Amino acid sequence: MSATEIVTRSVARLQNSLTVVPLLSRVSNSVARLSSLGALNSVSSRNRRIASTGDSPLREAAAHQPERSNLRQNLLVAETVVVFAGGPGPLPRIAIPLGATLIAADGGLELASDLGLEVDLAVGDFDSVAETKLEGVPSERHPAAKDATDLELALATALELGPRRLVVVGSAGGRLDHLLGGLLLLAADAYRDCVVDAQLGSAVVHVVHGTRELEGMRGELISLFALGGDAHGVATEGLVYPLRGEMLAVSSTRGVSNEFAEAVARISVRDGVLLAVRPDATLELAGPAARG
Repeated sequence: MSATEIVTRSVARLQNSLTVVPLLSRVSNSVARLSSLGALNSVSSRNRRIASTGDSPLREAAAHQPERSNLRQNLLVAETVVVFAGGPGPLPRIAIPLGATLIAADGGLELASDLGLEVDLAVGDFDSVAETKLEGVPSERHPAAKDATDLELALATALELGPRRLVVVGSAGGRLDHLLGGLLLLAADAYRDCVVDAQLGSAVVHVVHGTRELEGMRGELISLFALGGDAHGVATEGLVYPLRGEMLAVSSTRGVSNEFAEAVARISVRDGVLLAVRPDATLELAGPAARG
């Protein structure tokens, strides 16, 4: 499906919604102007869903950008990109912010649908999703024989939008190799310019490059793992067991089962990358996300 067709589809959806009638004229005019410039690259639908309730997601009018050679500079609507991954298990508890661009990695389309959300794009070989679910959904199909998982392909597409924040929503169950591969992928150097988080089942994962401040509850468990090599100069504030410029070896459990001593913890690493895992938490997308 071309970008122009994606825009047309989005406008058609908007015309069925009474809440956005005042915006239709402006959206239609924008589409006409942008179509004259050539194919459009992306449409960002607005969804908000608190997965732990039965509420319907709130919608907001889609924003359109003209054809461009540099998405990172021009697609400003992609402040946050949420990528849905497949897998068994209960629905994750997460609130999707208004303005987020939503991408499904193969079976993640089923998860998004179960959360009452419409994605802007589905990516993958689609061996884990029914063809009927793909009807009317903008999609980027890849062959089954490929050198990357559907999640990696979806994240690569998300990265082209130049987001400040990347969020993965999925399951902590299913195939162990997929889960491990996904966690390693989150810490890849390709995403170091983004704030990267994940809600995997009941667990929250934060990627730490430099410095991050994380909100939690006093007594809540948090574990730190070095990925891709030893992490040097690891320092923490607001945790029960502080680290003071120490080294966390990639093969060590030194950072397992720490706890929040305060409502906000500060975690820093001088060299390397850390995964901060909170095994029973809900990702707050409006909370602190500062990076150093």
